[in-house]
Amino acid sequence: MAIVTLANAKTFLQITGTDKDDVITALIPEIEADFLSIRNAAFDASGAITLYPDGSELVASQMIGFHLDSLASAGFSKKSESIGSYSYTASDLDSSGYPKSITSRIKRYVSSR
Repeated sequence: MAIVTLANAKTFLQITGTDKDDVITALIPEIEADFLSIRNAAFDASGAITLYPDGSELVASQMIGFHLDSLASAGFSKKSESIGSYSYTASDLDSSGYPKSITSRIKRYVSSR
């Protein structure tokens, strides 16, 4: 099971059409790898099932939203952007390339283990 499903990512991002489904599906494993890298700790497992921290699906969806916006802007810089209830400011990006508001939520999961 992935960190987030296509259906849940679309729900969190308030996307109702299907035109972004292929991109979102392709982003899910990339987002999971980025999440793991930022977290800098392995996910827990129960047998063959990966256990993701509570709230990680929402954060992964926000990461997808960030990438969708980046793809839509085709590399043009923006100072700020809002997608649904998620927003970021370009100066808010950390070394991972994601907004600090996202990475701080990922990093807090390490201390809650």
